[in-house]
Amino acid sequence: MFRRALTLVNNGITIPKQIQVSGNLHFIEISDNLIHKLSYQMFIKTHGMQCLVLKRNHIIEVEELSFAGQTGLLYLDMSYNEIRTLPPHIFDDLHDLIDLDLSHNKLQTLPNEIFIRLNCLERLKMDTNSIITLNNNILPIHSVKLKFVSFNNNPLKDFPVSILYIRSLEKAEIRYTNMSFSNLDTILRRVDRLLLIRSIIRSSSPLTNIYETTYKWRNLDLTGSNISGLFIPDGLDPTSQEILLIVFKHFKFILHENKLICNSDILPFNHLMKGFKDLSYWSGEEYFYTDWTCSYPEELNGKTVLTIEAEDMYSNINSNCPSDCKCFRYTQSKVTIIDCRNRGLSHIPKSVPSGMVDLWLELNNITILSFQTYFFHVRQLRMSNNILSKIDSDIFSKMPYLKILKLDRNLIFYLPESLQSLTLDQLKLDHNPLKCDCKTLWLKKWIMNSTSSIQNITDVTCQNEDGKINQFIAVPDNEFSCLQWSSYINIAIISTVISSILFAIFICI
Repeated sequence: MFRRALTLVNNGITIPKQIQVSGNLHFIEISDNLIHKLSYQMFIKTHGMQCLVLKRNHIIEVEELSFAGQTGLLYLDMSYNEIRTLPPHIFDDLHDLIDLDLSHNKLQTLPNEIFIRLNCLERLKMDTNSIITLNNNILPIHSVKLKFVSFNNNPLKDFPVSILYIRSLEKAEIRYTNMSFSNLDTILRRVDRLLLIRSIIRSSSPLTNIYETTYKWRNLDLTGSNISGLFIPDGLDPTSQEILLIVFKHFKFILHENKLICNSDILPFNHLMKGFKDLSYWSGEEYFYTDWTCSYPEELNGKTVLTIEAEDMYSNINSNCPSDCKCFRYTQSKVTIIDCRNRGLSHIPKSVPSGMVDLWLELNNITILSFQTYFFHVRQLRMSNNILSKIDSDIFSKMPYLKILKLDRNLIFYLPESLQSLTLDQLKLDHNPLKCDCKTLWLKKWIMNSTSSIQNITDVTCQNEDGKINQFIAVPDNEFSCLQWSSYINIAIISTVISSILFAIFICI
């Protein structure tokens, strides 16, 4: 508790720039007023100041000597103002400063060495400014007390490697920025190896093993940034490999709300990390094996990044890709995925990239499944949630490589018997208005012989002549009859007999 204090909060007054605070004061708060310029005269006659709060005063300009002589100041809060620039030596006299808050201003750049002399600083808050870059000579990297820094909600483009040099750092928050690790190799080359090693050695002993995994991570919270992956080239130079290893041994990169893309571009990083694991540098239990998960493509969503193998990877394919669709190719198997889901399509694409194909057509308005030349190479045909009602009779006999067929949630009454020519791994037929009649008895028998490949088999239903809906495989064989067709035959026979009788009568007359 401060013994001598001055508080001017929310007075609704305009404070002139020549105001001067005099006397021995430990705590001063002047907030929610109008001070457009912070003059060097304001505190020149103030002594013993330990805490100064200047929040929400619309401060735009700060003079060079505003805090001259305030060597005992411990806490300085200038947040929620409109400060655009700071003089290079504004904090030079604040040797004992512990806590500095400059968040919620309009700072775009910071002068070189502006914080370099704040060797007692423990917490630095720079959130919600307009800072794009953070040079290496700004932070007090020689401090043994700085535990927390935050640059949240700044449009930072490059990762500030000087964060890695702070010896006592416990957590750095750099959330919701524009940072990307697409050039991770460039970032690694910017790291000063000696400064990095010096920052992680906690004792004076030169024998400290820098390759031992820390017992206490230094958290680097990069939540909500623009990081889509950790991309390095094949053949990363040995020095950069060593720096990456040291950094990952001591720092925890928190990547929540970053949409990590698991395509072929991450393979070099995964191969490097696997090499480290093979050399026993990693146990496989570290945070990056559990916390980093893929966001895209959808089929890998939630899968941990470092478990992705080459056969899981996709690369973009643009040549001959149907309009309104996206095309990807598996790096290892060379199978091309044609992703046309939920595109409002009313027809099957006429052409696709060459080679083996997985065709994803879910959630469209397609009514007819007609054969296309490339169907010969289709491995997956996914047509769930369309309005499909007609299928070419011989289509499946021309699809020798088809392994996954999804036709659920359509308007299918009858399936072509060419379906029997397929050897499927997965088939979905549920939620279709199938008929229970003589034309579908073959389908029941085929399903009963293929139960291991039918998904949701108990949800496959059919409708008899009376409109009753039954579980398809539970309908007795003798009920798969064509009553309506029998009626037609009976009517035809009766008509023929009547015609014959009438003809005979006519002859007799």
